[in-house]
Amino acid sequence: GLLLYALCLGGILVCHSFVISPIVDVSLLKALTFVIVLVTLLAGWGWMDASERRLASQMVFGGLMLVGIASMATARLGAGYMPNSAGLKGVLVHSQTLGPAMAISAGLLSAQCLTMRPLPRWRIGMLGVCVAIIYLSQARIGLVSLLGGLVIAMLAQGCAVLADRYGRNPRVVGSRVLLAGAAMGLAGLFAGDRIAGIVQEFIKKGGKGESITDAAMESRGALVDFLMENIKNHPLTGIGFGISSNPADWWRIARDPLFGIPTTASTEKGVMPLAIAEEAGIPIAILTFLFLGLLTLRSARGGIVPFTVFTVAMLTNIAEATFFSPGGQGMLILLVVTWSATEPPGGIWIGRRSVPIPGPIMA
Repeated sequence: GLLLYALCLGGILVCHSFVISPIVDVSLLKALTFVIVLVTLLAGWGWMDASERRLASQMVFGGLMLVGIASMATARLGAGYMPNSAGLKGVLVHSQTLGPAMAISAGLLSAQCLTMRPLPRWRIGMLGVCVAIIYLSQARIGLVSLLGGLVIAMLAQGCAVLADRYGRNPRVVGSRVLLAGAAMGLAGLFAGDRIAGIVQEFIKKGGKGESITDAAMESRGALVDFLMENIKNHPLTGIGFGISSNPADWWRIARDPLFGIPTTASTEKGVMPLAIAEEAGIPIAILTFLFLGLLTLRSARGGIVPFTVFTVAMLTNIAEATFFSPGGQGMLILLVVTWSATEPPGGIWIGRRSVPIPGPIMA
């Protein structure tokens, strides 16, 4: 189902690039790259047996944790900060890349801390490292996606329990939720003013916005205006897949000097739902949202751990529309989203299991 839908959606995007895009080669190459990566990841995760899947998962999420440890080391040494701001970039190229990556890692660790029995203590410490890096990176979308993903995943877990669905999945340990709630309550009681000041400064990040909404409009307001104007002018056809919202930026496309093939055509879109409607038109956007809905349902099937990872990864796209950009940060998003969507109930590959491996991922 997922693989067939992905192929059909990819074919539609490729045809759309041929017919609609004013820069056909750029749109075509971007559409082909996205479809090839998406189909490869879905097939790769889906066709792995239990031992292969466990090893691949450890490499992906263990690698993210190593990035966190190395980035924290650069922070302790006073290095690894952006040259024009106080945001920590660590061992990556930008703070806005490090923050969402650590949000995904923190989402995984948070869900595991709520469900694993017994709970290895190092996971709690690593969760603290990831949250600290999100704060040091000043990536507001990292914190928003982490908190939003956890809330959505907890609500979905509650609905699954009430409906008695997917009983093989690990359940949340109620005492840990109460303990975490009590700890946050005590922190608010004894250091509420200080915490509020830290949060306010984190939201403002040198700007004038006093709330998340104000900060979002200050940071992405101009981009949203461009998106809305293009949707209004091209509601059915869109402007072309992977094309910059502002025609004045088209000259920035870098091409190979010998063959004229585009090598770099970066765009900054901001809000992913609007970006899809702007580039592909509303009809194709509806098909894309249906595909994303199918991914969501498949991720929920695997329990709270993969669903938390999925929701955190997708929520990063409300400020950085990277899902359709596998040439950059979007590769990480696609990697963990397809992992989540192909995780079977209970975290055990039932259909083609060669070696039964008990316990959750990264145990």
